[in-house]
Amino acid sequence: LSEAEQARLTMEIQGLNSQAFTILTSYSKIAVKQVRGISSGKKSKGSRSHVFSDLKLSTFVYQFKKSVNQTDFEDFLRGLPDTVYR
Repeated sequence: LSEAEQARLTMEIQGLNSQAFTILTSYSKIAVKQVRGISSGKKSKGSRSHVFSDLKLSTFVYQFKKSVNQTDFEDFLRGLPDTVYR
């Protein structure tokens, strides 16, 4: 990638996740010392992903108590608004 393309990609990644750590390499060549210095970025119990605050996304999980008709369920999913990602 050109320097301009590298800069653009880095900005896009930072726009999605300001905490993202990026290492630009050629053919994945990187010093072991540099890899060992990367923090795992473990979050405190009270911290939330940027997905909730920046992207306004949330999840919902439902476990059925009994079997459902597959065709009816697929029709239900297709009928959901476009704002619901599935």
